[in-house]
Amino acid sequence: MKTLLLLSSILFTLFVFSQDKYINRGKLKSKNFVTSVPYIMKNQKIIIDVEINGKTYKFLFDTGAPNMIATEILKDVEFKTLKTINVRDVNNDKERMQMVSIDELKLGDAIYKKSTAITIKKSENMVFQCFGIDGIIGSNLIRNSIVRIDAIKKELQFSDRLDLLDIPEFAKSAEMVFKDNQSSPFIKVHLLGNNWKRGHEYAMFDSGMGGLFDLAVGNLAVYQKDTLFSDIWSGTGSSSIGLFAETNKQKEYRVLIPALSIGDGHLLNLTTISTVSKKSRFGAEILDYCSMTLDYKNKNFYFEWKADSMDVNEPQYDFTPTLFEGKMAVGSVWTESLSEKLEYGDLILKFNDIDVSNINICELITKESIYRKWLEAEITFKKKNGEILKMKMRKKFLNE
Repeated sequence: MKTLLLLSSILFTLFVFSQDKYINRGKLKSKNFVTSVPYIMKNQKIIIDVEINGKTYKFLFDTGAPNMIATEILKDVEFKTLKTINVRDVNNDKERMQMVSIDELKLGDAIYKKSTAITIKKSENMVFQCFGIDGIIGSNLIRNSIVRIDAIKKELQFSDRLDLLDIPEFAKSAEMVFKDNQSSPFIKVHLLGNNWKRGHEYAMFDSGMGGLFDLAVGNLAVYQKDTLFSDIWSGTGSSSIGLFAETNKQKEYRVLIPALSIGDGHLLNLTTISTVSKKSRFGAEILDYCSMTLDYKNKNFYFEWKADSMDVNEPQYDFTPTLFEGKMAVGSVWTESLSEKLEYGDLILKFNDIDVSNINICELITKESIYRKWLEAEITFKKKNGEILKMKMRKKFLNE
């Protein structure tokens, strides 16, 4: 059986940390240094090697999350238990988790001492298992560092001095703002709507998020008071899952943004789906269009765009997929005509000749998406009443 991934709109933006004074403890021991760490991109997730007590582990590089470490490797790690805290993921699902202090952790030659991390059982977490990771490197660890993400060489450069990094002269700075206690990096973005109406907000760069841009539903409501966007569709369902659980059924919106400006780069005709998170965010897909530097130390971004303006318009199907009770299923349906035939939770059995009815979940969420591959496809669904429905679907541009 072919094992290509159908899911393109499943997001693993992990969580938002509850406010706590311990989260930014620890320090960068290395001085006047620069070190490079290669990464692999696994379905828009940045995976790097991390050294702890002489052993190397795979960690996710996630600027939208705090440090995390699997309880399964703690037996080989020098740590101190701090306290138990409340943590919530991007879909506002909550859990109680333990906070620890890691004695020493290395990223390349960079040494971090007494850094705070949240523990999690890898054996009970689908994200950790499927991506083969033992932890997460979050913004609280690198808050006193400068990190360049070289999308060409596929490497992260860590330093404490901007002049030691390979930042080209044309890369202009843009202010970085911290809006939470875990040092998540935010930047002011500008949105161009229809009829030349404009909006702006602070969006988080969340490298743990698959996708390009998620618009917070609360911000969308503010924009629509002035009818900023005219190309907008609503659906009831779910197009994302969080670290802790599949998302509950809810009202979602699909929006075509005529232009989104981040720093001095402009992304044209961008399709986004609203998120229940209070903050909008842009994810790792932005690395298809630029390399970037996160200067946490001096509170600046630097973008190395491939071009000043790039059209990112893509044709879309009239539904988005999701996971429902561990199976491929319909997430949100965006047109009234299709909603008369399909609804949230209807299972997806086949996509052309690809059987996805019993495919391993890890294959679904880690392999390259085929959702963008074909302009048209015959998709087989199983409705909740058991009815089998075959439909020929064709993508279309939302501004047609």
